[in-house]
Amino acid sequence: MKLKILKNTVFKDRPIQSNQVAYNRKISAYLGTEFEIETYNFVGNNHIKVTFKDPRPRNHNTWYVFLPHVEIIEGDDLGNSTKPNQADISKLEVDSSLEWIWPMKGTSMGSR
Repeated sequence: MKLKILKNTVFKDRPIQSNQVAYNRKISAYLGTEFEIETYNFVGNNHIKVTFKDPRPRNHNTWYVFLPHVEIIEGDDLGNSTKPNQADISKLEVDSSLEWIWPMKGTSMGSR
């Protein structure tokens, strides 16, 4: 199973807005990047909890990511992708009062 980045985003150590997370507790992930993952779960606040396979981002196996910025690709067939359906998304909380800030210094995964 893979996690594909659909929009530049941030992996965080908890499911909150990235501007509320210290720079050393998050890491950037860029559009088009794919990661091998073991599991994912919906956790609320419009986030999913992802358990990564090796190589793991910043050597941590578990991160949270903003749900609309990713796609789950299941199985060996890369055409078999899973995007959350509207019912799943409507169950999640969204705090529209918080503003997205990009880029954030100190969160890069390295050169692309």
